[in-house]
Amino acid sequence: MLHNPAKYNIERDTLQCLYKQLNQLEADILSPSILQLVIKKCNEESLAIGLKSCSLSNEFTLYIHHLITELERDDEHISFTQIWLQANTLLVFQQNLFGNVEKKFLKRLLEINKL
Repeated sequence: MLHNPAKYNIERDTLQCLYKQLNQLEADILSPSILQLVIKKCNEESLAIGLKSCSLSNEFTLYIHHLITELERDDEHISFTQIWLQANTLLVFQQNLFGNVEKKFLKRLLEINKL
């Protein structure tokens, strides 16, 4: 649209303004701290209190257990990187969201990370 604004019947200045706004929105959404800000806001407003013992927390625990088991069984390291990244990320996410992580999962994952 920027290369041929006449085709779309829009002024070039309007398109440039839209382009700048989209870039700012993209930078805000893809900000590395957006998740931390959301979790902090939830904690400040006591929205996360009911999450500590909910079924979602149990589902996270089961899925992390599954991922760690897969990592321990993957002798040839075929899909190691993707599963390793998922397990580490979800463990950190679970800690931030629910405030608890099973110590045995953390120990097992730390052992895998040493490999």
